[in-house]
Formats: sequence, C-alpha cells, structure tokens
Amino acid sequence: MPAPGSNGSPRAPAPRDAIALAFDEIGGVSALAEWVAASDDNRKIFYATIYPKILALDFEREAEAAAIDEVRWTIVRP
Repeated sequence: MPAPGSNGSPRAPAPRDAIALAFDEIGGVSALAEWVAASDDNRKIFYATIYPKILALDFEREAEAAAIDEVRWTIVRP
C-alpha cells in the first residue's frame, strides 16, 4: 500500500519485517518445530546456527534498553 498522500507504488517491507512475514507464511513456530524434529541434521543446524542468532537479537534489544548514559569516577580517601 502506498504511503498516505503519495501516488507512488507501495513500499517494500523492511528486511526484518519481510523475514517475519515469510516465517508466518511458511507455517511459523509450529512449522519450525516440525522441521527441527524431522531429523538430527535439522536439530544440529537449528542449535548450531539459528538459535544463537535469535539469542543474540534478544540480547541486543536488552542492551539498547539499558544503555549507559553516564559514567562517574569517585575517589574516596579514608
């Protein structure tokens, strides 16, 4: 769908959104679980390559939310 007020063609979804749409289109979580359970090779691929990338994305979001905006050094003399 074109942006409101524009006469141009619809915008392509952002890469992350496109991947999410494709994931839903091919069956989502249940299809992924079936694929992983289908063979030991699929299970190895999932845990060796896909799962670590998903975890990394979660940690990046947490890091963004808890950004450090100030650092102070305090010298305390007894």
